[in-house]
Amino acid sequence: MLPKYLYPEALFTEHLVNLLLIDYVQSAPNYDILKILKKILSDNNLPFIAVLTSERLGIIEEDLKKQMKQWKGLCENERLELIFEL
Repeated sequence: MLPKYLYPEALFTEHLVNLLLIDYVQSAPNYDILKILKKILSDNNLPFIAVLTSERLGIIEEDLKKQMKQWKGLCENERLELIFEL
């Protein structure tokens, strides 16, 4: 259960990240993240942020797979650095 005092955008992001990780770990076929996310948000009276399109979600999923592969390939005492551009 997520805290109610977070901004709607933060709650949106937390739900999205959870769904992405579930999909990554389970690799479930026909797992429609956008559909599930919209349902969760609706059930919790939270807005859907329209900039998340299926195309953008695909890019996010590919980036996650790439970064997880890099992370799993690290040796002891190595680190993975992520740079986010604004």
